[in-house]
Amino acid sequence: MRQFKNNFYEEPNDRAFARANFSRVYSVRKNGVRGGGSSSGSNSMVFLTVIAALAVLVLGVLTLALGARVSEFDYKISEQEQSVSELAQKRAELILENAKNSSYSAVRSSELADTMTP
Repeated sequence: MRQFKNNFYEEPNDRAFARANFSRVYSVRKNGVRGGGSSSGSNSMVFLTVIAALAVLVLGVLTLALGARVSEFDYKISEQEQSVSELAQKRAELILENAKNSSYSAVRSSELADTMTP
């Protein structure tokens, strides 16, 4: 018969009786765990680790993709700024040429130019 003292099992004095009646409790093994324990805790930890690794991988890929998009926008902005600066330089050249042409036409239509030409 089982004897309990302070909520702990004490083996009876008759060891043959204990071996015959309680041997199955100690011989049950499940996945290498003595005493019929369950290994579902370690399986869930592996599952959670795999899920966490996949989440980190997905976040890394998203970060790289967004970084590529940002650098693509930077490249487009750089091209537009370059074209704007080229157009500003052409505008300055056209203003200078316009000033030269207007001064040339002013000199050509002056009275001095009329008197000098036959």
